[in-house]
Formats: sequence, C-alpha cells, structure tokens
Amino acid sequence: MLDKNTQLVPVGEEGELYIGGAGLAKGYLNRSDLTAERFIESPLTDGLLYRTGDLVKETPAGDFTYYCRLDEQVKIRGFRIELGEIESVLMAHPLISQAVVVVKEISTMDQRLVAYLLFEAGHLVSNQELRKYLRVFLPEYMIPQLLVEIEDLPLTPNGKVDRKRLPDPIDDISNADQFYAPETQTQKNIAAIWSKQLGVKAISLSDHFYDIGGHSLLATLVIHEVESHFNISISAADMFSYSLEQLADRVDKKIVLLKNRKQNKNKSPAKWMQKIKKSLLGDRV
Repeated sequence: MLDKNTQLVPVGEEGELYIGGAGLAKGYLNRSDLTAERFIESPLTDGLLYRTGDLVKETPAGDFTYYCRLDEQVKIRGFRIELGEIESVLMAHPLISQAVVVVKEISTMDQRLVAYLLFEAGHLVSNQELRKYLRVFLPEYMIPQLLVEIEDLPLTPNGKVDRKRLPDPIDDISNADQFYAPETQTQKNIAAIWSKQLGVKAISLSDHFYDIGGHSLLATLVIHEVESHFNISISAADMFSYSLEQLADRVDKKIVLLKNRKQNKNKSPAKWMQKIKKSLLGDRV
C-alpha cells in the first residue's frame, strides 16, 4: 500500500493497493498511455508495480479491508463524493440487488448523480421511498438526482460494469405512476421552465422538481425564471416541498394577492376608509 507520493503506508492507515512480482503483466495491449499511467517503477525493488486504483487498509492481523475505488471520487458543486459510498448504502437496502452510481454531465454548470438500480425479482421501490431511505444515511448533496431502474447492467469482457454503456437517464424521466399533463397556463409555463433547466421533455403535474433531476443550483435558476415571468416571489422551500401542480396553485394565489393589493393601493384613501367603516358599522355610517 502506497500513498500519493508512492511511499509505504503504515498498518492501520488507508492507501492505494499496488501489485507486483513475477506474474505481473507487461502492460495494456496497444494502450501505451494507459500502461504509463498504471504501471510504475517500484520504489521498493526492481521491476514494475501496477496501480489497482483500490483504496484499502491493512489490519494488524495482516488482512486487507477494501473501501472504494479511488477513481470513483468526484467533485460536484464543491462537494467531494465517493460514488462507492452511495452504492454501498443503496445495496444495503433489502430490495436492491445491484446499484451503480455515476455522474451525468448535462453541461459544465449542471452535473447530476445518477443511480442505476436492479431490484430483487418481483419487487419495486418508489423513488420517494428510496430518497427517504437514503436521507437516513447520507447528506443531501450525496442523494442521487436521478434513480433509474434497469433490467441488467452492461458488462465489459472481464466482467466489470461498463459505465459508458449505461442508458441515458434523461429519457422518459418522469417519476409519476400516471402522467398528468399540465392544463392551466400557469402550469404550462412552469413546466416549460422546468423542462428547459432539467432537459426533460414531458413533466407530469405530480412530479417534484428534485425527483426528476433537480438540485440546488438548478433550483436557483428556476426560482429566478419563475419570479421574472410571474413577477412574484417563491422560495427554495417551495421548490423542495411542492409538486408542479401544487407550485402552480401557489403561484396563482400569489398573483391574485398581488393584484388585489395593487387595486386597493390605487383607490383613494377616503373611499377606502369609507368602505371599511361601512363594512364594520353597516347603516350607522
């Protein structure tokens, strides 16, 4: 086990596992770049060592504890995340047989965690239930924005998951059990804003922003667009708590409230006070 400076790591501390010896391969076939990256001159003896990319720790008994893949550490919106840690929590769920977590880069400003899930035969867990389960063990920034059910995982010839062949998670992303198309103009306008920022074509009235790929950065952009379009204010809590239908209803109520305030403001103070007195005192005014 070596550290990032290829120095030996003491027992009880984490380090990258290297392999060497007479049975070591000479490199990758026709991949000189990958060979140079993974096969290094041994700092301990003559010959080469192979960088496995596995983070491990040696116990006092001489055993090795595996933690995660070093190349699975990513940085999203300022947070360093171990994809393997999310996978471990998902696979601890009794109804999930396999889980793979990857980063989907929609744009330079929009990176999302995607979890591909294989459920135990005959079982299915809703996205809402899975998010509730994940929040018990993980901070919010490690909760995948997209949870995708697949029938099988694509594999490489040596049996590892071929992450490049995983399906596009944006296709048919709505999590609604039944699709309810937006009907009112407010619903349609908000759905169009969500669609623009999320890259999702069809959004159901029952969809929640964070359940169909939303995250804090996108929520900020959506809030700005909604406020600019309707000339009202909404909060981050609104984005987190309400479905599309509920948010549209909240926006409509705020529009009506704002309109009434403007109408009352334009009335002369004398007539307004007269109306209040009449409503309180009746015919005695």
